[in-house]
Amino acid sequence: MVEKKPQVDVTELVQELVPTLVTMLKDVFISQTPMPPPNTRASFSSSSHAISSGVTVDLQLATADKRKQSDLTPSPLDEGSDASETSNKPKKGWPRGKPRKRKKHVKIKKFIHKNGHKYNKTISPCYTLKAWTNLRSFTRFSRMHNLVYGIIRRCLDGDNMRTGLNKNLGFSKEDREENIRRVAEVAKLFADAGHICLCSFVSPFAEDRNLVRRIHENSNLPFFEVFVDTPLKICEKRDTKGLYRKARDGLIKGFTGIDQEYEKPENPNLVLKTVDSTIEECVTEVIEMLRENNVLPIEKPIQVVKELFISENKFEFIKVEAAQYPRLNISEIDLQWLQVLSEGWATPLKGFMRESEYLQVLHFNCLQINGKCYNQSIPIVLPVTSDSKKKVQDSASIALYYNDTLCAVLHDPEFYYHRKEERVARQFGTTLKDHPYIKLIYESGDWLVGGDVEVLQRIKWNDGLDGYRLTPNELRIKFKQLSADAVFAFQLRNPIHNGHALLMVETKKQLQERGYKNPVLLLHPLGGWTKDDDVPLHTRILQHKAVLDDGLLDKSTTILAIFPSPMLYAGPTEVQWHAKARMCAGANFYIVGRDPAGIPHPLGNQGSIDGNLYDPLHGSALLKLAPGLNSLEIIPFRVAAYDNKNKKMNIYDPARNADFDFISGTKMRNYAKSGIDPPDGFMSPRAWKVLVDYYQSFSIPYFDIDGKH
Repeated sequence: MVEKKPQVDVTELVQELVPTLVTMLKDVFISQTPMPPPNTRASFSSSSHAISSGVTVDLQLATADKRKQSDLTPSPLDEGSDASETSNKPKKGWPRGKPRKRKKHVKIKKFIHKNGHKYNKTISPCYTLKAWTNLRSFTRFSRMHNLVYGIIRRCLDGDNMRTGLNKNLGFSKEDREENIRRVAEVAKLFADAGHICLCSFVSPFAEDRNLVRRIHENSNLPFFEVFVDTPLKICEKRDTKGLYRKARDGLIKGFTGIDQEYEKPENPNLVLKTVDSTIEECVTEVIEMLRENNVLPIEKPIQVVKELFISENKFEFIKVEAAQYPRLNISEIDLQWLQVLSEGWATPLKGFMRESEYLQVLHFNCLQINGKCYNQSIPIVLPVTSDSKKKVQDSASIALYYNDTLCAVLHDPEFYYHRKEERVARQFGTTLKDHPYIKLIYESGDWLVGGDVEVLQRIKWNDGLDGYRLTPNELRIKFKQLSADAVFAFQLRNPIHNGHALLMVETKKQLQERGYKNPVLLLHPLGGWTKDDDVPLHTRILQHKAVLDDGLLDKSTTILAIFPSPMLYAGPTEVQWHAKARMCAGANFYIVGRDPAGIPHPLGNQGSIDGNLYDPLHGSALLKLAPGLNSLEIIPFRVAAYDNKNKKMNIYDPARNADFDFISGTKMRNYAKSGIDPPDGFMSPRAWKVLVDYYQSFSIPYFDIDGKH
């Protein structure tokens, strides 16, 4: 029931991207297409406020003497050289004198492909330089930010612009102006395509920079100017090729800072004093400015999803070692939680919660790890009986088995008492044992054991649906393959009717109106344990496929996958977990409906004013306030009902209340059991037939999702 999956080690790759050096960066401008701020927690109503920004940074760092001089050599095409003389020569100025390696660039792109997260911003920074510079170090630093923010970027500099589009331009005042004008137009096009564009060019004249500003403002793209003030002597100190000396000797004419005046910005938005500052400190100031102006999210998204599978070469070794450990049998629900942990849905957890983690989650709905707050609203714990505890508590490692199959090894176990009443009171807001998951908790062991886990193999259920159980990292790859610039997730545990489909279609439309080119829907039904009267997973997947086949949703931009978590029916507490898990998968929009993860009150109308355990509106309201979810925009679920006048599901209009019929789940089930067709337009025909077949037979022969017995 399992498949081997080696653990991905990205340490070396991340180290490759850590910034090494930046020198003499000048005048950065960032242009951006109109988008709402990613940290805005309001619904689509905020989309009318278009945030689009440009940044100009005049950046020269005074820490060059702390780095290798070879890292500071400039690009020969930035100033004072002719493009035709250098275009066929090997590129110089790279660390250790080595040429650029495409292989590493591909490796970097592959890493972003696996772990990137596309934000609802398109940013196009261009770097205009006062003096000689090599942008590679800053670019490498920006790549690190790409991994954090998942924003695609492109680089423009003298090498690629003056050997191509600007090959016919020299270095006269007029040609410099035309050079910068073309660069600005290209940067604007990249921004419109949703890419960051890093541009490194000499731009000594205020008039040229004002031209760039006008180009952006005419396209409704605000322009921020940041001046990095670095003394000329520092620029000369960093000059490893002796170009300043040649300029002073008269061998190079029109050299900025020597015989070509540099006109400082008069009213920059930010001034960076680079003397005695590190590269990281200077870049951080720029990043903070972008955050303050809602260009970048205040809170970083989950950048790396950590899977807990052992590497393939350790499999046999761990298997032999595990034979010496005491054995602990786990339940099916425990195995589902192990799958959640192993695939990275609960990042940064490394195993079942220890007591300190459990208490944080129980009391604060979040985890503080290395100074960062992670939303984690539900405890993921492993209950054990007193007898089992006695058998395994003296061992440093425990072998976890399900149905006589070794699944994982738990290391350095920590046992603590399972105070069930406290847990359910805080997690569910009630202690009534008629609640389906509370009942399971009271029936579970009196102790909890936490510890890091090593999972031997990918967990499989062999039910014909394993192909739909995609991990967060696999989903990120899928989104990348589809060129998604926005991912909106829809959580569900029930069949899809046309009202649901309408909401998903409308969400995609509104994202496109906000400037996204290719929004992708993550249709993500819950696949773990559910209560007995819920429609089983196999039937739901068949029904969802029928909705896609009937064309209610666009197959080409929809990924149907299974979320492996059990269902808790914990209302607003649980909906945070559902949202956080989709963040791990790369979603940056989350559709939330009425009474998410809710359930009727066990005492019915005697238990609450409306018969519900939770207020139906609290889930969506709380998601906008919850810690650790700032990088996820919440899209409230608009209520849909059957429009009798127009014979279709439609957004409910209180002014036409008499025209609408709310078809409850109970009514829908009764229709299906009786073989009665619902009103036209309530559900797609093939999707409805799946439900009728299920409710009328309750004994569907097994076949996989593609129809094979």
